[in-house]
Amino acid sequence: LDGCALCHSGLRSRSRIPAFSYLLGNDLNTYSFPSVTNPNQNLDVHGNQVGLLERSACFKKSETMDCATCHNVHENQRGNINLFISKCLSCHKTNDNKMDCGLPLAERKVQKHQNCISCHMPLMASESMKLRTTVRDSLQAVKLRTHHIAVYKEMNSNSSINANNLDSYISGL
Repeated sequence: LDGCALCHSGLRSRSRIPAFSYLLGNDLNTYSFPSVTNPNQNLDVHGNQVGLLERSACFKKSETMDCATCHNVHENQRGNINLFISKCLSCHKTNDNKMDCGLPLAERKVQKHQNCISCHMPLMASESMKLRTTVRDSLQAVKLRTHHIAVYKEMNSNSSINANNLDSYISGL
């Protein structure tokens, strides 16, 4: 995880060793320290994907899960939802190779959640990344997919998850 955490784990405090002298395989904590040390502290969806992943039940239960379990840094996989669903199903399927999902298929179709990603890694509004739009002349939060893999309660189209109300949307881990 340290190779990804160098850029994808939020702000880090510096140590005596320059952070950019880090090489893959080294212990990142020798070079810098996580700014978030409280396990209950809210993490922004933009700033700390590694921290969010580490809080996920999937990550905690796995001895081998890391960023490369789902991402190949040598390929552009953005938008390839079927690829990411297949990554989920590599662990979460029944003995007869069917999707291991708690919702009946009919309910998933009604809710338009026919894939693992939209339910368990929803788009969330970033508290740290906002853009001014000409349409509304106000700051609009950028929505990014959370890496806190969890079971989220149903959201309607007007709701927005952010770091401040995340706990109220999670129904269980």
